[in-house]
Amino acid sequence: MGIEGPFPARASEVAAAADLSNRVFRPLDQFKEGTMHLEFPLVFSHDHPERLWIIKDGSRVVSLVGFLERPVLVEGCRIPAAALGTVCTDPEYRGQGLAGRILAALLDHLRERGVHLVIISGDRSLYRRAGAVTAGLVRWIVAPAADPAGSGNPLDGNPLPGRTWAVREARESDFVQVLRLYEREPLRFERSLADLRAFVSALPHAYAGTRFRRLWVAVREGGKEAPNADRAAGQERVEAYLVTDGPATAPGAAPAATSTPPLPAPASTPVYWQAMEWGGVRRAVWSMAKELAARHGVAGVRFPVTDADHELLDVAATAGIAWETLPQNSWGGTWLALDPAGLVRDLTPLLGRELGDRLEQMPARSTAAEGTSVAGEVLPILFGAKESWWAGTRTKWVEELSRRLAVPASLVEQSPLPLPLVWGFTLNFV
Repeated sequence: MGIEGPFPARASEVAAAADLSNRVFRPLDQFKEGTMHLEFPLVFSHDHPERLWIIKDGSRVVSLVGFLERPVLVEGCRIPAAALGTVCTDPEYRGQGLAGRILAALLDHLRERGVHLVIISGDRSLYRRAGAVTAGLVRWIVAPAADPAGSGNPLDGNPLPGRTWAVREARESDFVQVLRLYEREPLRFERSLADLRAFVSALPHAYAGTRFRRLWVAVREGGKEAPNADRAAGQERVEAYLVTDGPATAPGAAPAATSTPPLPAPASTPVYWQAMEWGGVRRAVWSMAKELAARHGVAGVRFPVTDADHELLDVAATAGIAWETLPQNSWGGTWLALDPAGLVRDLTPLLGRELGDRLEQMPARSTAAEGTSVAGEVLPILFGAKESWWAGTRTKWVEELSRRLAVPASLVEQSPLPLPLVWGFTLNFV
């Protein structure tokens, strides 16, 4: 029959797509089993096969791109968005531009659906050619493992007088409370309870169990809470939650979901976990990270923190961390503005009408000297980036933005730029 596609997969083709993804990303000579379909259940979904776009050769799926369409919220502004990943081609069919053909068709489809922003889990030339760029600024802040003997710092233990937290792995009965905490976050995806259940089910399967990835909660000790809309009678109150990612203790073997892995063997390089998501009382989040690091024998938990997370930054400062001196970095993936003008309109409540209008009308530029376009410029302008002029002083980037937007420097100086951007490596990661 020859090459067919690209087109959305049908339910009967999901298994073949998962098989291709497993052969490329979880080959059996490196992993004990193929788990891509378990790691990304909302993408490899028989109920929603259209989240996979494929090219076939006869009955064989030879290239695919997966995505999950979920809006992003930035401080109350709703942005139609999609996370894109699991991009792969059968080794026998590489060099024919198949993944590029799927990507182009899928981006056109998403644009027609009104998607303004695409989050891409990679930084390949394939994505750069489509207009993807680096964007967003965070500071990596480490919550070190708690000192079992106690250091005198109140943040090594329970920091609020009269309040204590018990830290444990989340249970199904906690999910509603966890979701409500997430919904209060200023930077987040729109998420349903079904989404959360699917994401949590995927955690033990990360990289075929070679990553130890879990959802933890801090629950208030000292008795059961009265019921409310989020909590049944007699249920513990969840004060905070934290999703962590780190190496498993034994390559190829994940600890059981309810077990505590043995301490890792001593190594010359300290092992850190990474915080993928957190929500709720920030002092509880910080204390939870320190306790978990000590409990599991790692040096600490690294948080990618935006300057908008004032409460967590205050907690870090109280713990003696001069976070203002830490460099700002961007996520390792990329971002694509499918509709730059629409994206600016989404954010106009934060930007203000004058600056928003100027950004929306910003002409596209594509010259040999600058090599930029409106799609490539708008994201770093809105959200910052670790590269180029954003790395300088505030005076420098105010002057640069003023020049690029052709607006008075005073307008830029008074603006909220750069805006915070949701982190790419969260439970919604594809």
